[in-house]
Amino acid sequence: MAHDSKRSKGWRKRALFILQGLPSVGPRRAGALLEVFGSVAAVVSASAEKLADVEGIGVGAATAILRAVGNEPPPGPAGQTSDASSERERP
Repeated sequence: MAHDSKRSKGWRKRALFILQGLPSVGPRRAGALLEVFGSVAAVVSASAEKLADVEGIGVGAATAILRAVGNEPPPGPAGQTSDASSERERP
């Protein structure tokens, strides 16, 4: 039997397992992400907007995913940051 150059059948299970390790991502969301992006690498390098466009993934889940992989999105509207206390001057 010749070795098929395509990915082994187990790659999808491994990819789903990895994606389910991300915050706010269960089996259904992992499947949706993999369907849209095609790989774990593409998911973790996607923008918050692209992630949030996936059915079942909202802005909150997209932000949690990016924080988990170290790609935090820029702060929201002017004056809002995720850690405002670090910007205050301390006595």
